Amino acid sequence: MKESNISKLIEIEASKYGCITLRLNSGKFYQGTLQNATLTNLRHIKGCPEGTSDLLIIVPNGKIIFCETKTTTGKQRESQKIFQLAIEKLGHIYILARCPEDIRKVLTNV
Repeated sequence: MKESNISKLIEIEASKYGCITLRLNSGKFYQGTLQNATLTNLRHIKGCPEGTSDLLIIVPNGKIIFCETKTTTGKQRESQKIFQLAIEKLGHIYILARCPEDIRKVLTNV
């Protein structure tokens, strides 16, 4: 299963607990207008810092969960490990999720 599909399933699972889930885009990318199969009016967009988790899950009790999604064989990049340490140092919850069950376990205990 692709990482994007896992993220979507995790968003659906979190919504069952009344959570608001935000998809975070990191890095640099371009945005433009599609005209006749060509992108025009391109502009450079800067997303969140490199290593930022894929999802930010806002739990009804005021907690925030930073969720990095990976496939069963996916591994964190060094920048993602650094982000995880920073988030945990601030006292927030960080989870590396490979399936909806991973977020379910966290949400039933927060």
